[in-house]
Amino acid sequence: MQPAILDLSRRLISADAYAIWRFDRAARVWHIVAQDGMSEGYHEQDIRAAENADDLLDQPLVVEDVTRAPFLSERQALYGPEGIKSLLVIPLRIHGLVSGTLTFYYRQIHQFNETEVRVATALANLAGSAISSTELYQGQSRLRAEAEDAERRANYLAEASRVLASTLDYQQTLAQVAQLAVPGLADWCAVDMAADGGAITRLAVAHADPAKVVWAGELQERYPPDANAPHGVPNVPRTGESELYADIPDEMLVAGAVDDEHLRIMRAIGFTSAMVVPLTVHGRTLGAITFVTAESARRYGPADLAFAEGLARRAAAIDNARLYGEAQAARRAAEEASRLKDEFLATVSHELRTPLTAVLGWAHMLRAGQLDGQSANNVLETIECNARSQAQLIKEDYQSLLPVNFDT
Repeated sequence: MQPAILDLSRRLISADAYAIWRFDRAARVWHIVAQDGMSEGYHEQDIRAAENADDLLDQPLVVEDVTRAPFLSERQALYGPEGIKSLLVIPLRIHGLVSGTLTFYYRQIHQFNETEVRVATALANLAGSAISSTELYQGQSRLRAEAEDAERRANYLAEASRVLASTLDYQQTLAQVAQLAVPGLADWCAVDMAADGGAITRLAVAHADPAKVVWAGELQERYPPDANAPHGVPNVPRTGESELYADIPDEMLVAGAVDDEHLRIMRAIGFTSAMVVPLTVHGRTLGAITFVTAESARRYGPADLAFAEGLARRAAAIDNARLYGEAQAARRAAEEASRLKDEFLATVSHELRTPLTAVLGWAHMLRAGQLDGQSANNVLETIECNARSQAQLIKEDYQSLLPVNFDT
């Protein structure tokens, strides 16, 4: 979206450089998110917002000579190397607030006429509306992805609880849980039990490819885990604490390899992320469940770890009826949240349109001088009216989202 706005700005307004600034309201800092015609050094400069910044940018800011603008005195050291002489700063209203600017830079003293300012203002209004649309759509897409993830977790939890309810043999149960984890939660899943002396016994390993399961068993026999290792499967039963590896750098593989062949094999697997969570029954940690991603390239985070820990607790507890009932309720709640989000996203997708290109034809006619004064005014009023309508639509759609609770 931002490159498209800059491209349209170049085609409509003749300037030496262009930039889109966004305002971080919490930090009270302005920063460039896209620019054309300025140096990288200027691009990297942030601006601390003045106390009266909101009032200052309530209307277009026209600066024909930056050296004569006292409020820009702190920026002179940056304008000098860039050769900036004049500025036109138009506020971008995003979700109803001035949250950015569309700025035009000139390397010669420039006298702005009313038409330039009105065209730039109309363009900024449409750009703000388009950015609002894009961000709202992205927000809804993120909510839908979260709902789908919640539903996937609920489905897995329901199935795992059903398996837990099927037997009181915890070893058999845990082996089945490992199978359920692949591929929805992990590419690899292993269940290990710890003996009193610290020796590790692999109870089960799961992967989508049965041949790799056989290969993993052979690898385990060839390279058994060090019972005294300070991390990983041997350590978790000792501490009762989970371990999360959001990233698995090569240095970690080198540190854990027994020999060059072991290192080569681990590199070939392509580990991406891992979690090791304890299996604790009545306060005693009996083993650990390991979840690993490789070919999927998925990276685990705190939410994944919390889910895995909850699953391990359920697997260890084997409180069958209660677990299954809770899982079914969670699944129904996730499905309802997903339905609501899909309905809202469908409405937003239907209503929102990118408005920038709609005025391109009129703008070309304005620049080419094909319209007389009255016609030009009529065109500008039409552009401004469309921008206000689009902004109102975004505001209504955005506000309609607020009362809906999607935190499932």
